Amino acid sequence: MTVLTVAEHRNGRLRGVSREAQTAARELAEATGDTVHTAVVGGDVERFGETLACDDIDVVHTVAEGDGVNRDVITQALSQLVAAVDARAVLAPHSVTALDYT
Repeated sequence: MTVLTVAEHRNGRLRGVSREAQTAARELAEATGDTVHTAVVGGDVERFGETLACDDIDVVHTVAEGDGVNRDVITQALSQLVAAVDARAVLAPHSVTALDYT
């Protein structure tokens, strides 16, 4: 099973709250024996994916659709990803953006 996090970005940069969610996910995964997956939707997903791959994340999923703030795109992508990776838990940043898709 996996612990899935959502990486948020704004103005071409990953947001700090994303790293906080990833830290919590790593702690949960270590306690449960799961792997940590992170999803990044929209924007410069290739660059974000490379950055996230260096951050103690087991698998990075990128969805190159939209700009990363479209609630419908994020919701659809996460719904499909949760099922595909058999996510035990989904950790989203504590942010105004996350209120739209959680």
